[in-house]
Amino acid sequence: MTVTKTETVDGDYTVIKWTTDLAAGGGQDTTTWEVPPGLTEVDYLVVAGGGSSGSRNPDELYSGGGGAGGMREGTGFAVSGTIDVKVGAGAAKPAGNSAGSDGSNSALSTIESIGGGGGGVYDNNGRAGGSGGGAGGNDAATTGGTATPGQGSNGGNHAAGSATGGGGGGGAGGSGGANSGATGGTGGAAKASTITGASVYYSGGGAGGKGYYGGTFGSDGIGYSRSGYGMGGKFTGTDYDGTNGVVIIRFLTPTTTDNFGGVSLGSANMMEV
Repeated sequence: MTVTKTETVDGDYTVIKWTTDLAAGGGQDTTTWEVPPGLTEVDYLVVAGGGSSGSRNPDELYSGGGGAGGMREGTGFAVSGTIDVKVGAGAAKPAGNSAGSDGSNSALSTIESIGGGGGGVYDNNGRAGGSGGGAGGNDAATTGGTATPGQGSNGGNHAAGSATGGGGGGGAGGSGGANSGATGGTGGAAKASTITGASVYYSGGGAGGKGYYGGTFGSDGIGYSRSGYGMGGKFTGTDYDGTNGVVIIRFLTPTTTDNFGGVSLGSANMMEV
């Protein structure tokens, strides 16, 4: 299967991360997790797949950036028994002259994050999502996609000129320049989480495109991750695809009692499921 589970012990805490190597547009990867005896709650981070940019061949003119995958995090989530885990893939770039697609959702039991919205193209609005996709540019006023409350930010709005950036977990997508040769709008800022122990940025918006001029991606910072990123309107190679999401939990490492009454911490392991 394509879900990879990585489990580590860092001090008193166990951190488990689920990722997927599904190709862009591959939907959702699903697995289950057996809650250890005695464990009743976890901290969590759930990031959905990023949206893809719009595509206007051959030059990617006026293509809005993809919105970031929704990002939800919290503490004290009650767990027991068998938990469903779903990791969403990023959206694939459209093959022709059309708006981008939405990333796939990720989930930990009932905690679900919504995939990033696809970017618009050539006077089309951005799509709604965890974060909204950027608006397509040219002559008409267009609107960035709306974000799911509590998960991300809206895509940038467009008046005239170049396309706008997709929303990110840490901020809205930027507007593009006001003339036909301007650089596209900056992608919405990523958002940091310390659930793994270090500060890592997730859920950044994709840049808006204008001709051969691309905007820049949302801020990355120390510990750059790219999980759940929407992607920009004009970059090289396959960078139009949104990136895959991730699910991470953290909890106090359960203790076990041996036959002699002693107490020991659980051990770390790494495995694929």
